[in-house]
Amino acid sequence: MAAIIEALPRAERRGLYQSRTWTVPVLNSRARRRTRGETSPPTGRGLSLVVKGEVFAAVHRIDDINSTSNIDQRRRFEIDRPNLSCRSRTIPSFINPTETMGSTLGFVNRLLPFATPGTPLLQDLVHLATLCAALYFAPQIQHWYQQRQIQGQLPVEEQPLVNAPPEPPANENGVEPGENAPDDTDIDLDDRPVDPNDHNDFHDDEHNAEPQPDAPVRPGPANLPDLPPARNVGAKKAKALAKKDQRRAYHEFQRSQGEAQRARDAEGAAERDSELASERERRRGKEAALEERKAREREVKREVERRAREEEIRKREAVVRIVRESLEEGRVCDLMGVARRVGADVDVEWVEKIVVAGGIVGRKGGVVTMVTGMGWVVRVTEEDMEAVYRRAVEEEVADEEGRIGFDLLGRLLQDVLVRP
Repeated sequence: MAAIIEALPRAERRGLYQSRTWTVPVLNSRARRRTRGETSPPTGRGLSLVVKGEVFAAVHRIDDINSTSNIDQRRRFEIDRPNLSCRSRTIPSFINPTETMGSTLGFVNRLLPFATPGTPLLQDLVHLATLCAALYFAPQIQHWYQQRQIQGQLPVEEQPLVNAPPEPPANENGVEPGENAPDDTDIDLDDRPVDPNDHNDFHDDEHNAEPQPDAPVRPGPANLPDLPPARNVGAKKAKALAKKDQRRAYHEFQRSQGEAQRARDAEGAAERDSELASERERRRGKEAALEERKAREREVKREVERRAREEEIRKREAVVRIVRESLEEGRVCDLMGVARRVGADVDVEWVEKIVVAGGIVGRKGGVVTMVTGMGWVVRVTEEDMEAVYRRAVEEEVADEEGRIGFDLLGRLLQDVLVRP
């Protein structure tokens, strides 16, 4: 087995450590006998080496034509790389590892013809780069080739007609407009427009009449637009495109609804304008009447307030005048009587406020004017107080300690003020 490994080329021995499968020619028993001087021709089929890590599995098919005992036997040698020890065992004849591996390697070599054991690694890399470049640029080359074919199939025969009328559509049977067209004799020739490009004449087959202008033919486009190639999209992209179409359809629906509404609004615009004008006039009349009524109400209210203010002024003046006259006559005045004289809606508190605000209450020189708790206005002079003190001494109203109470003093003052 060591001789078999030594018989391998240097490149193949180096490739054994790269976990690859090799098929190398070896010598069978007759070849070995020939090396020893025998004349039998070699009939070796080959040696299949499968390298996996550190263990080399070698299967040697021994095909000796003269020896019939080796036809149904296959020997498998497992070689341990460090010590190159060999062990042999017999496997059944229906398993042929060499032929199976050879067919597999042949199929792989057909798929990758450049990946053979004898080619250098640099050549394999160059072949791989060439194959990848061809696969990468194949779609662009195919698209360019298709464009060239389209441009070659659609040449420009003539320039498009400038003033040519639009091409009428085909009928239900698929007949072109130029075929079986209605006769032009039914049309008045004076009313028919003159076509500057109408220069192709033809002869009528049925009537052999004088030449009639040919039906206009619109040529196809000179250069077809570059159509994008069809591409497959994923589920996410398809969903996004569907949402985009839905939004576009929704906006188109809204736009159509708006246009329809504007068209409906424009139909009765004049009638609505007249109705709005009459409604504005009616509202303007009602607003004028309402303003006039409010102005009258404000005037009446202003007059009522003026009269109420004049009445209050009159009552104040009447209260002050009555109180002054009463004090000048009798030096006392009853506020209840003054309120009854002024008006029914006047009370004593209001009369008292008017008396205080009128400047009647207070001290002026030797005269004091005051309002008692019982609702009386009293004016007291120095002579009145001297008369009160004199009567108190005469009547000896003072107590044991010589003090006079306010009740007794008020009674004496009342007697002095109301005396005749």
